[in-house]
Order: sequence, then C-alpha cells, then structure tokens
Amino acid sequence: MNRLDNAFVRIPPDRFLSQEQELPRETKVELTAKTLKNWLFQSLHDQNTEMMIREITQQFNSKPFGHGNLSLVRTGKTEIEAFVEGKDGLKLPIGRRSSGIQQILMILSYIVQANSPIIGIEELEINLSPQMQKVLVTSLLELINSKSSIVRQIIFTTHSPHIGKRNEAERRGVWMEKGATIVKKPTEAVTKDFFKN
Repeated sequence: MNRLDNAFVRIPPDRFLSQEQELPRETKVELTAKTLKNWLFQSLHDQNTEMMIREITQQFNSKPFGHGNLSLVRTGKTEIEAFVEGKDGLKLPIGRRSSGIQQILMILSYIVQANSPIIGIEELEINLSPQMQKVLVTSLLELINSKSSIVRQIIFTTHSPHIGKRNEAERRGVWMEKGATIVKKPTEAVTKDFFKN
C-alpha cells in the first residue's frame, strides 16, 4: 500500500486567490487557495523546497502554458503578492490577470508539490470562459504527454459541455440508480443529452 500513498492528489474546486498577509516564518503553511502566495513565498525562501518553486515558475512560463514570468514579493509591510510579467512586458499582480491564469498557477502548484502520477481536479470549469476551459484542458493534456512530466493521468469532474464533449479523453458517467452508484462509459446520445448547450 505504501507505493500508492503519494500516487494521487486531489485538487479542490476552491481555486480563487485572494490578498494575503505574510504569515510568520515559523508557521508551517499548507497549500490552499487562501494560502498559495504564503506557501510559494515560504517555499521559495527554504533551501529544501526552493527548487520546487523554480519548477512551478518554469512550467508556468513554458509550453504548454507560457503565461509569463512569475515573481513573489512583499508589498507594503505585511502583504505578499505574486506578479506575472506577460510577453508584452506588462507586470501585473496575478489577481489582475485572468481567473484561468490564476487557476493554472494553483493547479501547477498542487501538481509539483504532490509529485503524483495521477491528479484529480474537481470542477475544472469553475469561473472560466468556454475558451479558457478549452485552453486549460488542452494544456493539461499536453502536460500528460510531456516526457518531463510525472503526471500520467488526470481525472476531472465537470458539468461543462466544452470539456465533457471533447473526444481526446475517456469519459465515464456517474449515476445513482435504485440507491446504487453506477459508473459506466456513456453513449454518445447520453453525452449529448447531458451536455446540452
């Protein structure tokens, strides 16, 4: 069983970043949406985890993502901020970038921290435009196919027709029938019916 302990990481649907005040360094920060900036900042300044943050920032700025240079700084006396410098040279707080870019940073942070071959992402489409949903799914599929990535399988739950109707991935439907949970491959008719536009 020990070989399976770190095989799967669940990425929760709460991926909305907020303003963060710097937490004391002696406080061990766990990775969540509410503490992402503190987690990144503390990990960057710890010699045991600093390489992990370099990997996150490198992936964030490289294909298949390519969203720009990420930097972490103190602003004011106690606030921590993540800045993204885009290809246009404009450097903005991550909160001023799209929610899709924020989610990608959150998802990459979970993936790199967990170092797991199987990732589960709940409600991937939350707060994303249809176009950004397509871009994010395509990027995640490219991540699976990347030779340098440990990720071999991504499982996501969705109600989005822009994700659910894609054919590059295996689909499974989950239904309740007579008090039992049924998991099976849906027919094309069931898929079209469920993911009506």
